[in-house]
Amino acid sequence: GVRMKMKNLATLLVAGMAAFSLMACGNGAKKTETSNAQSAESSKESSAQTTQASSSAQTTVAQSMDDNGIRKALVVYFPGVDETSTEGGKKDVQAVAEMISKKANADQFEVVPEADYPKTYAEYAAQVKREKEEKATPAYYGDVDGWNDYSVVYVGMQGADDSVERVMAKFIQDHKWDGKTIVPYYTASEGKKATEEVKDLAKGANVKEATQFTHSQITGSSFDHDIVDFVDKMSK
Repeated sequence: GVRMKMKNLATLLVAGMAAFSLMACGNGAKKTETSNAQSAESSKESSAQTTQASSSAQTTVAQSMDDNGIRKALVVYFPGVDETSTEGGKKDVQAVAEMISKKANADQFEVVPEADYPKTYAEYAAQVKREKEEKATPAYYGDVDGWNDYSVVYVGMQGADDSVERVMAKFIQDHKWDGKTIVPYYTASEGKKATEEVKDLAKGANVKEATQFTHSQITGSSFDHDIVDFVDKMSK
């Protein structure tokens, strides 16, 4: 009887150990499945984040390009001194800049000197001549944001004393022009030498022939059409 009881007890112990072993294996499998599921979920999240980051980067690149998939344009101008003005009191150089900006979808930057210039054209032209002889470098306020993004830069000035005003010359010298196209324009009757002077100042740039816009042209009825033709011609 004792032997039979011992045998039954041993049988129960073996059965219990086998059941425990099976439960442990089951729990291990469940933990492995859970771990694998968590790992898979983590991989999905990581992949989604990578895709999102990649998409964001592509959006940034696309936005850094110009709006129409063509070269991004900027109008930089120094209005100088006008004793006459266009409608709204704008100086001729500024009126041209705003019209180019509208027709070429270009941004604008006005070169504003820190020191004031004379109010009359005769005195202004005399100062421009003096600054040129002295090779002055007048300071100006601010600067262009995202300069490297622009491929085409319209450069506007009066061209008094048949030259690029020194504050505009300083702006040109302060910037890198490699690979950019410069389109100069001027409003003074004696500004014809502007093209060659801009070429000397803007090393590495493709400088177009300077174009004159007279006061009568700027205030005339065909000015809008003239600017459209100008922008179209200079974009070729």
